[in-house]
Amino acid sequence: MLPDPRVEENWESENVLWYLARFKKHRPDAQNPSLEFEFRFLHCIKWVLHEGELAPPYPVVKRDRGFVDAVLRVKLASKQLGKIRIPAFYARNPPHDHVLVEIFDAALPALVKLLTAFPRDHPVIDSYNEFFVDRPEDHRDSQDRIAQWLPAGPSVPSAELIALLVQPTEKLWEARPAAVSNDEWNRRILGVGTTLLQLLAIQHELEEPLNLNGDMFLDLVEEDVTTAHDEVAEAHHAMVLALNLKVLRHRKYWDQAEFSRHLEHFEEHHTAFDRTYRPATYHRIHPRRTRHPAIAVQIPSRVRQRESDEDSDYVEEKPARKRQATTRTLRPRGKDSQNQKKPLPGKVVQSGRGWDIVEVDEE
Repeated sequence: MLPDPRVEENWESENVLWYLARFKKHRPDAQNPSLEFEFRFLHCIKWVLHEGELAPPYPVVKRDRGFVDAVLRVKLASKQLGKIRIPAFYARNPPHDHVLVEIFDAALPALVKLLTAFPRDHPVIDSYNEFFVDRPEDHRDSQDRIAQWLPAGPSVPSAELIALLVQPTEKLWEARPAAVSNDEWNRRILGVGTTLLQLLAIQHELEEPLNLNGDMFLDLVEEDVTTAHDEVAEAHHAMVLALNLKVLRHRKYWDQAEFSRHLEHFEEHHTAFDRTYRPATYHRIHPRRTRHPAIAVQIPSRVRQRESDEDSDYVEEKPARKRQATTRTLRPRGKDSQNQKKPLPGKVVQSGRGWDIVEVDEE
């Protein structure tokens, strides 16, 4: 945590807000060697703009050792912490005109045909069949294994995407062909169907052609496309720790009820939902390749405007990984990976393969 960079004098005052920054470099400045520490403020910060300001202050600051030492000695009170922005995709009640509604509706006819034929040469279906070669008769028995099958991204969808999947999933259920049993159709929808819908959402975010052919699934498996660093979750964690709560100092002080009260206070005073804020959730590491015949989804051109996060340097300094030999078969991840799921707001009324249906409140 650093004090507001616009305050140069009396920054120790209890009336000065502090904001999250990431330490970047320990290297003397060429023109001013004393400024040896460089910090970059996080992109998810909600700045309090001063009178006449139209934009936040500079994202990068340089400070000397004396300043850094003094900052480390400061004990912050809750009222001194600034706010972080909560992205739009954390919402449990997305707008009815969300572009993914249109995309999913346009994809349903082709998706019904695909789920009906269920061809083994489709990469998602092939992986699904191979992983669930001994599928239980009751499809619900295998739901706890779905996170082991799916790549990291689709296995933990956002709260917004979970809500947006409810309507197309219901439409798929209604389109069950007579030749496929109820249980088998449910398995296909909750396993392959919802996965392909989530892959469309990823393609849309990356501004790539919408396709149900499963190439994006292989991109995720082979890490040609990876999940982006979750800066908001990191910021939330860091700011809670900055409060130096007694319940977190030692296990002898731990009290769940007290900690919950602190979190409620934190959410109310130090977070701000921002419908215009959509940081990247995926990054393409290697160029897109066409590996299977296209199953294109055609919709009117509507490109979501995502706020640029070029200021966020977590990914841009990460070197591209060399391609490694991979197979098309997904292996189960360890049990620990299931513990990395983010808590999702709302009441879960049904769980599926890599997703949940939540009960959302209408605004």
